[in-house]
Amino acid sequence: MRSVLKFLHLVGMALFLGSLPAHIVLGSVGPGGDIPVQGLFFSRMMIQVVTLVATLPGLLLAVGSGLILAWPNRRQRRLWLHGGLGILALLNAAIFIVPQVFAMTELARSGLESGQVDLVRWHGGKMLEDVAGAINLAAGLLAVAVACWRRAVRAG
Repeated sequence: MRSVLKFLHLVGMALFLGSLPAHIVLGSVGPGGDIPVQGLFFSRMMIQVVTLVATLPGLLLAVGSGLILAWPNRRQRRLWLHGGLGILALLNAAIFIVPQVFAMTELARSGLESGQVDLVRWHGGKMLEDVAGAINLAAGLLAVAVACWRRAVRAG
């Protein structure tokens, strides 16, 4: 059972951290210039798909399996750090990222209908999405770093 949970944890982390480059590349597409509104809408739809298919399931799988794996070892010092980082990432995704992804896709859809995107709303929404995404990236990488550091201390 423990080996299955470790495998699921690894798959979850790979899905979560592996989906972030897609968010970064597709999120760099902005309104104006040579990018037509159709391209902007397509990139926002792809971000929404990646969020729903890879980022969220990966985050849920990583945090859920990590908490189940850590539960028998409640006395570990860094358990609160790993659990806290996971809960922070989940709350950040639920409160900020997912609603913002849907709002930005809807903004691009309205731009598709009118022929132009409201730039003030776009830049404000994009800033919120970028900051919340950076917080999740930092939480994920910090959790990996703490786990690796703990193993290195045990081995050395």
